[in-house]
Amino acid sequence: MNNIKLITKDEDIILFENKREEVFGGNKKTDTIERTTFGKDIKEGELLAFGLYLDKKLIGGALTSVNKNTLFINRLFIDKKNRSKGYGSLLLKYIENRKSLFEDYYCTEINEILAEPIQSSLNLFYKNEYDFCGDKVYKMI
Repeated sequence: MNNIKLITKDEDIILFENKREEVFGGNKKTDTIERTTFGKDIKEGELLAFGLYLDKKLIGGALTSVNKNTLFINRLFIDKKNRSKGYGSLLLKYIENRKSLFEDYYCTEINEILAEPIQSSLNLFYKNEYDFCGDKVYKMI
């Protein structure tokens, strides 16, 4: 069974950051928030992190932020053994369907989603009807 949740607890932030590093080819494992790349920003609420769990194990996630009326997907990742199974689309749809959560949290109206996907995830955004503009993808919501 899969589950998506907002990451807020210190131990979950560390797990999330270690998984993100692993998926993006980093080897920087850590056991403290201070040593993570985005942990402090997640902890302080500047970035919202969503974890995707399969049978209670973290298999992917997304980092998001808002600027003006745009929701940015800063990072979206699924571990290698769970790719091409629809989990990326599931996570993307989850984020798209939480427009009111972002609007309430950031106190602004959201009218588009923007991302700069890596080459290997372009098809995910194409399948989910995002428009392409250079190295960015966007969708009006």
